[in-house]
Amino acid sequence: MPVVQIPFTRWSYRNSAFVIVDETVEPLLFEQQKADFARPATESPDGIRADKLLIIQPCRAETLRAIHCVRQYWSELPDSKQAEFILRVYEPSGKETLACSNGLSCTVDYLQRQYGLETVSILCNIPLHEPRIVSFDNPVSEQQALVRPQLIAAGHLRASPRHPQALPLYHAAGPPRHAAYPAAVA
Repeated sequence: MPVVQIPFTRWSYRNSAFVIVDETVEPLLFEQQKADFARPATESPDGIRADKLLIIQPCRAETLRAIHCVRQYWSELPDSKQAEFILRVYEPSGKETLACSNGLSCTVDYLQRQYGLETVSILCNIPLHEPRIVSFDNPVSEQQALVRPQLIAAGHLRASPRHPQALPLYHAAGPPRHAAYPAAVA
């Protein structure tokens, strides 16, 4: 069976580790595959483990329709104009769950760094009948800037030398890693 490589980055914050898959430019998995991908993404063979899989998608009507067709979480589609992004959160078991503050913090930091955004609006808690919209205006405070992470070698986590007691936001340096996943058969 053919295998595709799905790029991801690993982020951790306050002892919670996340794998982030960025689908903002293009979908990397079909809706039906996302839950099944959680286990290989959070338990990759190179030893990278994570508590949850975070998938970031653009908040568009067609994305919401694709989610609804497979998951049927809502009686009517959420308004795609309310947010820029959708955050999907999966347990390693594949169960889609609600967003936590640490996962949201990592997602916002990722979007700021990756796309240079100052404001971010995210539709999250997707499994609920009424998903939640969270907005961040310049989400990094001056105090948070003091403990911003330094780029670190993958797998080597440490606090900033200026603030060793702080629990800064970390991310794995270098290019995105990849998790193997069986390709969809047409």
